[in-house]
Amino acid sequence: MGGLTTLRRGYEAASSREFEREADILGIKLAAMACYDTKRGTDVFRRLGEISKKNNNGYSHTSFIDSHPPSDERYRDLIIASETENANAYPNCCAVVNNRTKKYLLF
Repeated sequence: MGGLTTLRRGYEAASSREFEREADILGIKLAAMACYDTKRGTDVFRRLGEISKKNNNGYSHTSFIDSHPPSDERYRDLIIASETENANAYPNCCAVVNNRTKKYLLF
């Protein structure tokens, strides 16, 4: 029974990693639509990757049952996505965000 449980957990973890990848892409798209610097936002995953490597003697790896992709993989994927998912891709959204921000800052 232990082997089946391990296989089930591995399958669930693989699905979870895929959901996390989708969430990363959606998150970078929403950040771009809100006019944030998406390249700069990817630094979080770069730093997490560095911490992970430090804690694992210089190696970055994914266990069969990890629920999230490795941070360095997420960083690479988001750097690539930030080439197209940035504020320049959503000029109309940025105009709305900027106008609303000015309105609230000026009271």
